[in-house]
Amino acid sequence: MKKIIFLVIFSFMANFIFAFNLELTVSESDAEIFVNGSKVGTSPQILKIPNHECVNVEVRKEGFVTEKRTYCNSKKGYPEPPKKDLIVIKKDDSMADVNNASSSSDIANVDIDINTGKTEDKAWKLLSEIITGYFDVLEVTDKSTGYIRTSWNIQSFKNVTIRTRVIIKTSSADNSLKYKVKIISEMADKPNVSAKDDEKFKPWDRVLKKYNDLVPELQNRLK
Repeated sequence: MKKIIFLVIFSFMANFIFAFNLELTVSESDAEIFVNGSKVGTSPQILKIPNHECVNVEVRKEGFVTEKRTYCNSKKGYPEPPKKDLIVIKKDDSMADVNNASSSSDIANVDIDINTGKTEDKAWKLLSEIITGYFDVLEVTDKSTGYIRTSWNIQSFKNVTIRTRVIIKTSSADNSLKYKVKIISEMADKPNVSAKDDEKFKPWDRVLKKYNDLVPELQNRLK
């Protein structure tokens, strides 16, 4: 038993002692660096590669082509890594159609208060009418709790897929009727991704232009 424990400890120490340090730099200093799926920060980074192991590196920045590298330390069948490496990421021209169809926005993925002077019945009717003008399907609608959730609207571009939905909740305070509206905007880094593949999407800080007028319309018509 002691021999097994010693071998385990020795193996761990050997991996640590003989680890290879690689100085990694990225052409865009604010690009995010991921190692084996975990974000480690931005450029520059010192990557520690354990002995006889490999690390998978991915460099991401919105509007740029994602770059991937694999570095191995004394692993059979793989070249030795350089002491220093520069990863140059290039602008993704295919994102132009996405950017033309979207706008940088402070309304993505945040709660926005909508005040109304309407009665609850009139406000609810207007909410339903406005939302169905942008979304074909209301996935959940519950007047008694003042809750609406649309289904996902999906739009695929050359290299990415955007999904959008809206959630509305009653936010009553001081005897006044209010609603909280959230436009949920998410991106997957592949085209033609199903809206059901939740793990492939991440929050996107832009909103497709087709939804730009949604909040102003709610604010104006529910006054």
